[in-house]
Amino acid sequence: MPPLKLFNLDLHISVIEDCKSICRKLYGDAIEITNWSISDHNWVFNKKNVNVDIITQETWTDIDLKMIKAFQQRYDSFLETFDGFIVTHTPVFTMLFEKYNKPILCINTCRYDQPFCWSNDTLMRDELNLALVRMVERKQLVIVSNNSGDFFYLLEGTHIQSTLLPSLCQYTESSHKPTKSTFTVSGDRTLFPESQILVEKPQKGYSWQELFSYKGIVHCPYEMSTMSIFEQYWAGVPLFFPTKRFYKQCIIEAKMDFISIYSNNDLYVGTEEEIDNWLEKADFYIYPYLYYYDSFEECIQMLETFEDINKDQRLQWLDENKTIILDRWKKLLDTLLFEA
Repeated sequence: MPPLKLFNLDLHISVIEDCKSICRKLYGDAIEITNWSISDHNWVFNKKNVNVDIITQETWTDIDLKMIKAFQQRYDSFLETFDGFIVTHTPVFTMLFEKYNKPILCINTCRYDQPFCWSNDTLMRDELNLALVRMVERKQLVIVSNNSGDFFYLLEGTHIQSTLLPSLCQYTESSHKPTKSTFTVSGDRTLFPESQILVEKPQKGYSWQELFSYKGIVHCPYEMSTMSIFEQYWAGVPLFFPTKRFYKQCIIEAKMDFISIYSNNDLYVGTEEEIDNWLEKADFYIYPYLYYYDSFEECIQMLETFEDINKDQRLQWLDENKTIILDRWKKLLDTLLFEA
């Protein structure tokens, strides 16, 4: 049998790579994915930029019904050749593919109503909500949310109950193998007291294995869910995060960013109630076997005396849950793609 051909237009890089690695693991060559990425970060995977007409990195934030129709007219004969579609970043791209009446998998990772949450385009947000509900109801569309925050944000906006499955990020093909005696920081190193135990993260161009060779990674978060955290977590790296109390303090004092509450005002971080609501759903306050610091000074003290006492339990939990997540993906994809 020829492979099932799926198409993806993407603004990101990692989410589709995660999906591709899962499909390879479960189906081998039985699924063929064509990925057009208009991301500025294709260099991470040594991928060439794709020249796409109509919808580009510069124009997608202006997407409306007219642009959707123009894209379809430009690529109609090409898109008709596919057996289905994968939508990653961002869910509005499901509207590009609805007319073809073929299965659509949407992986919801970052506020489903982009770009309309920035532009306050309520008319297009309503069009998107109606389209998502319509496609889900006729079983054309299955939505997977890779984090609790976006699961509930989608539920609140559309009443759609998506499937919650974290990204596995097995595309790194790397695991934690500490060869360095130091920790590195994802964030501003200058926030922490001077100490040789904590060093700045390598600059652009480093490999995952190089990153995973540190004893652990300290995070100054900026968002309640990121693919880089998933990459490190599933690789078994010891990860350190601020406690909720301390992170909230750092947000209010503008020492750490928090961009989970998207709006048309880049300076808006949200009310205390909004911040609390999003922090309750942050990946790093949900997943087990993480370490927490309640001040920058305490973090350095933790690192200087660190023993990875959770290592065995953490690795066992990761192995068991990778299997569970892959099994859930198999059932979902079998139903959407092969039993329709």
